[in-house]
Amino acid sequence: MSDFQQSLRQLQQALGACQKGSINPYQSQNSALINDFKKQQLAAAHTAFHTALKVVLSSAGKVDADIHTLHSLRKVCEKLKTADDLASCKTVLDEMSSLAVKIIERPQTKSSLDLFAIPADIRDEISADMNEVQKCYDAGCYRSVVILCGRLLETALHRKYFEATGNDLLETAPGIGLGSLIAKMNEKGISLDPALSNQIHLINQVRVFSVHKKNTAFSPSKEQAQAIMLYTLDVFNKLFGKT
Repeated sequence: MSDFQQSLRQLQQALGACQKGSINPYQSQNSALINDFKKQQLAAAHTAFHTALKVVLSSAGKVDADIHTLHSLRKVCEKLKTADDLASCKTVLDEMSSLAVKIIERPQTKSSLDLFAIPADIRDEISADMNEVQKCYDAGCYRSVVILCGRLLETALHRKYFEATGNDLLETAPGIGLGSLIAKMNEKGISLDPALSNQIHLINQVRVFSVHKKNTAFSPSKEQAQAIMLYTLDVFNKLFGKT
């Protein structure tokens, strides 16, 4: 059993204990109205629940799974953070339990992209690159993951710019960098995620080394590679209509 699955079980047990004792850890208790034993019981249940909750959220960020499962898990974690009662918490934990099974099975689905929402003329290229990203990630080749994600982002942004302006920068400005491409899109009023520039900075750190041969290579961590994979999916889903 993985750390994530074990922490999930502990949170479910803590949730069950709260339900059994009619304790709501999302609400503060008026200690003046309860005896010492009940006060200790409430405090213990409250602490156990919130400790288990923190451990689940932490261990979920270290899960090793395919892109689709990671993407879904991140969304469920956001729901868990905003849950404000035991009923909604239980609903979210049921979703999370289903994902935990998928993590064990390692499903073949390699991304949460809706490929049919992507323009047909770039669909095959995107699919091939996404499969390659997954292979690199599974093999621990995190620099390659970042570089391929840069290629994917370039493909997406060039296509969106063409749709908005009718101008194909791959023909008119074939050497344009990601930063300049984003600047041009901003000039045209094309809405982009403000966090995109941070991702581009990480990509460029890897790319610059491969060109200039600095003494010390920038080696992204597994967590950084995973984060940029998920962010790249989000960019595609936002640009091409999937929410």
